[in-house]
Amino acid sequence: MVNESSVPERVEPLTLASKEAESAAIPQSSVSAQDSSSTSGFEHILSTGSFSTPRRPQPTFPMLMFDESLRNNQCFGREEETAYLDQILLPDQNQLESNMHLARDPGRRIALLGLPGVGKTELAAAYASSRATKFDATFWVHADTTKKIENDFVEIARKLTPGDPEESDPVAARDHAKGWLSNPKKVVNADSDLLVQTDASWSLILDNADDPSLLADYWPSLLTGSVLVTSRRPPDLYKKEIDMRPMHIKELQPLEPQVGAQLIRNWTGCHDKYHIERSSQISKILGGLPLALLQCADMVRQESAFSLSDFLDWHQLQAERMDLVELFEKRAEEFSPRGTTATTWAMQSLSSRARALLDVFTFLDPDKIQEKMLRGSSTLQKDLLLEDFPRTFKEHFDTRTEIINRAFVKADLGQKQEFRVHRSVQEIFQFFMSEERLRKTFKCTVALLSNHWDKEYNSRSHSVARWSKYDELYNHLARIETILTDHHRAVVLEPNLQLAKLLFQCAWVQKEQSNFDSGLRFLELAENICRDHETTEESETILADVWHTFGSIANETNEPDRCLHYTQKVVEIKVKTSRLTGVRDRNLAVAYNQHAIGLLMVGKLSEAEHETREALAIMESVVGEDKELLSGYSLNLAYSLWLQGRLIECQSVLEEGLGVRETKFGIDDKVSYRTGAYLTALGNVHLAREDFQNAERLHRRAEAQYETTLGKWHHRTADLHHIMARYKIRQQHWVEAEILLSSALQIWGKSAKFYKPEIARSSFVMANVLKELGRDQEADAMLNEAAALGAKVSTVLAIDKSQLTEADFDALVMYWSR
Repeated sequence: MVNESSVPERVEPLTLASKEAESAAIPQSSVSAQDSSSTSGFEHILSTGSFSTPRRPQPTFPMLMFDESLRNNQCFGREEETAYLDQILLPDQNQLESNMHLARDPGRRIALLGLPGVGKTELAAAYASSRATKFDATFWVHADTTKKIENDFVEIARKLTPGDPEESDPVAARDHAKGWLSNPKKVVNADSDLLVQTDASWSLILDNADDPSLLADYWPSLLTGSVLVTSRRPPDLYKKEIDMRPMHIKELQPLEPQVGAQLIRNWTGCHDKYHIERSSQISKILGGLPLALLQCADMVRQESAFSLSDFLDWHQLQAERMDLVELFEKRAEEFSPRGTTATTWAMQSLSSRARALLDVFTFLDPDKIQEKMLRGSSTLQKDLLLEDFPRTFKEHFDTRTEIINRAFVKADLGQKQEFRVHRSVQEIFQFFMSEERLRKTFKCTVALLSNHWDKEYNSRSHSVARWSKYDELYNHLARIETILTDHHRAVVLEPNLQLAKLLFQCAWVQKEQSNFDSGLRFLELAENICRDHETTEESETILADVWHTFGSIANETNEPDRCLHYTQKVVEIKVKTSRLTGVRDRNLAVAYNQHAIGLLMVGKLSEAEHETREALAIMESVVGEDKELLSGYSLNLAYSLWLQGRLIECQSVLEEGLGVRETKFGIDDKVSYRTGAYLTALGNVHLAREDFQNAERLHRRAEAQYETTLGKWHHRTADLHHIMARYKIRQQHWVEAEILLSSALQIWGKSAKFYKPEIARSSFVMANVLKELGRDQEADAMLNEAAALGAKVSTVLAIDKSQLTEADFDALVMYWSR
């Protein structure tokens, strides 16, 4: 007979003083071996009794992952630099194995540094294109933000494991890519029955890596290939910042005057004596910066009304007025005045529509500006756009044709339909905008972003299908966030509620992906924007969404007081609105439901149950026939019942809710992780009743469902690894338990500051497992770590470590993680 009034227990807690070996056999799970997923990076290979098992597709070599908009097999005037890169980077085809070097050896690593516009990316792109046949694999990575590096490493992993959907998980993909880069192999006879592998050569280009710390998690432990980094960081600073990863340093210098002059003549096609003299003068004026030289040449090549003499006359006029170079040196010393001169002259010839489009580019991610977003302007109100921003298809097509012929804009108009703009040009264009122009351009940019991404708007959707779309938005918002860190610029731009809403939307998806740091940054900016605006229904709605997400992150990261604080604020706003309008709607129900989570976290179980039932009552009156919309509310009600020990009621609620989801989406759907949450909770109920067979079956299903929706490196997946390890412990399968616990610890370790309770708990259980395996020294070290971390999290655990039990650590983690 189950005592319904007791708080449910999981399994008997393990202690070092008393270990009870339980070897009861656990029957086969209802999930077949073919459906179950591997864990901890170990692949379970099943014997099929024959040799007809389909072979995994092999990657195709040579392999090139490259930004097509940068394709350039030649880089004028850089023959000496190219030869130096060859000397450092080209592999010795006969000695690939002996070329393996440890992280302390610079080996085939080089950082290409220099001023904005000096041609670092162009040289790297030309090198990657022209030397692609010298390597088995060449990978181009956009390295200016963590998100871009993460996405590009996912693409590397996909190329190395074609047809494997698991490589969409960022952490798994990173580790897979790093593993291959450390020990690169290729199959030389893919059509043969007996596969033979040999060593492979590779090159990795990390473009715009201005913050070397972002690369820390992506360096292979053994570098058997070649790495080329580009950055605008000064050499002295860069050497200090990469102290732990030594590499050769090459500071790229501007072109010599005569070489720069030749570049102008080649680009314009003008080689007579008249142009030789003037091109030499211009090369000296522009200091040999390739970007500036090409912009000048562009004007002459494309505009029959302009000549090299026109540029010299214009430059002389600007110098006399002191309106350009000295002003720029005083206010923006980080840019080259010479490069600015050319860009400013190029601005003069742009049509008003091209200038409007490029002004908008200055607020967007310079590497990936989606054309489909820009074309959405036709659906926007005219007052939201710059006056001359292209609206019709013809205007857009004509403007696109104009800008892609400029040296500072690259375009991939194939499958990607994206533009790329030079970073220094973004900054120069913004510098020469008036405050009014900046404000209008910023408003236009936000309107375009909102128009494109707001179609996906569902403030608290748990759907994983929209994650990739919001990764694109993230990069644009990260650029805007950087601009707004300048207080003066933020005051001028007057960020609006439309931007706050976008920040919230993206922060919610970041939260779903366990990217809490970036999510919190966006939420703080959105909150500040809302507070800077007058209080309106719109600002309060967005602010409530922001606070809701703050509370949700606190819920995910074991911060009960913070969760309760923010959920209470949301309830206050929604209750006030309900009293004023007399309407009890879905927004009020959501507020009650989220507040109930905060109450559960602080142990106010009956109050939480009351709030959840209130939320359910409201929702039942508004959802109509689609009862699946109640699933989040029913799940919280079930947890409140489970924590109160009312297991029969809890099981009934869970089985009904899971049945509704299965009717709508199918069994173990991939729509969102909520089905996995139901399975976890239902497994907990069976576990509390000591029905170990059904409990394990449900938890295994939950583990697989989390892996297919959230990914193998999500913290909820780690929760299930910990739970499954406890079954292995009960069965005395110590090695399998160690594998599962190691996987869980590795997942939590990637964001250790958020998961201290979980890490302490799994470390404690791991200590017991290691002791059973006879590895006493490792067990003692792990126990010490668990005890020390547990004491930091809670003073309750600051006791003699020999007295600690797993129940002590269980109490520290979120109720749905237990």
